Amino acid sequence: MGDNSNNEGAQKQVVIVGGGIAGLAAARKLQNTGQFVVNVLEARRERYGGRIFTDRSSFKLAKGMEVDLGANWLNSMVKDNPLAKIVSDGELAVKSAGSVQLHFPEKGQVYTGDDANKIFTEFYKITLQAMQKATDSGRDLDLKKAIQSVLRDEETVADKTLLSSVLESHYTMSLADHSSQLFDPKKEFGWDTAVVDGFDQIVDILVGGQRKESTLSVELRKPVRQIEVNKTRNKVLVRTRDLKQYDADAVVVALPLGVLKTDTVIFDPPLPKGWKKTIENIGIGFSNKLVLQFNKVFWPEDVGIFTMVTSNQDDMGMLQTWVNLHRYVNKPLLMGMLHDQAAVRFENMTDDEIKDNAINVLTKLFGEEKLKDVTTTIVTKSKWISDNKVLGTTSYPKVGILPEMFDSLTKPVCPFIYFAGEYTSLEHMNTAHGAYLSGIRAADQIISNYCAKEPSKGKKVETSKEKTKKEKKSEKKRENQKEDKLKDEL
Repeated sequence: MGDNSNNEGAQKQVVIVGGGIAGLAAARKLQNTGQFVVNVLEARRERYGGRIFTDRSSFKLAKGMEVDLGANWLNSMVKDNPLAKIVSDGELAVKSAGSVQLHFPEKGQVYTGDDANKIFTEFYKITLQAMQKATDSGRDLDLKKAIQSVLRDEETVADKTLLSSVLESHYTMSLADHSSQLFDPKKEFGWDTAVVDGFDQIVDILVGGQRKESTLSVELRKPVRQIEVNKTRNKVLVRTRDLKQYDADAVVVALPLGVLKTDTVIFDPPLPKGWKKTIENIGIGFSNKLVLQFNKVFWPEDVGIFTMVTSNQDDMGMLQTWVNLHRYVNKPLLMGMLHDQAAVRFENMTDDEIKDNAINVLTKLFGEEKLKDVTTTIVTKSKWISDNKVLGTTSYPKVGILPEMFDSLTKPVCPFIYFAGEYTSLEHMNTAHGAYLSGIRAADQIISNYCAKEPSKGKKVETSKEKTKKEKKSEKKRENQKEDKLKDEL
């Protein structure tokens, strides 16, 4: 635990608000330079890591992945994924997700291997067509409605009822107001590598240092209440709710999107309107996880993931996808996924209600005979939505948000306030590696003295007419680029 009240020589003082992977990445990069005294302030009193949470306390025999209630997958399709490098350099154990088995109980059909892949490939093509439709229309469209329109009007190789159910069952594409123009379907695939002994090992490496550099100072204390710029002293002041104050030369705000939307942190002076508008136009999605232990394995041991698609509204998002944890830890464990409103309802259910819902879905997947004499125990479960230090799990661009609006999040409010978090990066939004990269970006801006180099005087002020003309030209260029890219993929 550290206190930055004493200035150490020429070293600059930096406070990181938020001890998730974005804040820790920024802190590690800054501290490794030797030019900064860094304090990480984390509002949780029991741990750091944010939405990376390996709940080892709930299950004494846990190795790691079976109690990962936040991030636990690496995307192998992301070129030069920085987290994959940390995992490799740290010699952490990983394992592939394995094959997917797609169940459609309403038609009594189960698709495995190539058959399942063909369905997902067909759905991927339809999604690209929906994005093209949005581009051709000249305006942003609701992704779900755009895909439904293509399903209605175009011929498909796979059964349309099945494809429609895949849409309704997908945690991202089922969102009511997701932008079509800013959706990146490639980000929905490639999550195929699990960190077997727990994703929290990655944040532990950041805190301790991969080559055993000096350990980061992470203070577990009450949340930050105010961030105030003191122009007279040329400092930024950070105050916590337990009346602790920190003087800094820079502050990195690495708080979850849900927390920022509540305005629980006061900025004095207030942040620019563009920043607040962008935050308002980023959507928050809901998801949770449930880990169950059984007295025996009753599912195919060689399959990695089981997914049930359905047209039944009551089943939407309610434990439709299960991860076969037996492949990783050799115990009769399954991890169930919840999303959207089902994830919200889940947090208010009793344990008996949770078990009943789980058995109901598993019976639809594997049949009553398989679940005879099966006993169920809840190992652990998440509650990310009601957690006032998170207030949601996923982020996404709403219909109508423009790419250039993210400039207000990727650039600092000079000279003191910098931002980090997966939601600040349109390219890597809603990913753990995106959060990490955002922290590195904020650190690089501080290290390079970004604000001192940013021109502030003598800059020509554009008229509204010039600005509109420039925006239209930029938008047309983006549309042409996206159209060429989609044609190549189709």
